[in-house]
Amino acid sequence: MLLARILDDKFASLYRMGKIHGGVFLGRGQEALSAATGLALRKGDVFAPLIRDAAGRLAFGEPILDAVRNYLGSSLGPTRGRDGNIHRAAHARVSWP
Repeated sequence: MLLARILDDKFASLYRMGKIHGGVFLGRGQEALSAATGLALRKGDVFAPLIRDAAGRLAFGEPILDAVRNYLGSSLGPTRGRDGNIHRAAHARVSWP
């Protein structure tokens, strides 16, 4: 939960600096439910979150680097920089969890 809060705070800061385009949807205050959900899932389960769910994605196994790359629109991110910063998933080329 703490890691998700710190990551959200960093995303908010980058957004204010103009480094992130589009929206930044923070999960502040929702980390406990999101993290608990992510921790309860097992390999093979489907995690289909909406927004404000960084804690759940991190708890389920999303690497922090994937989250950062996706928010910054990097071609190395899970969506290869082709989708918004809230639409991301573990596609076949990504191996989390």
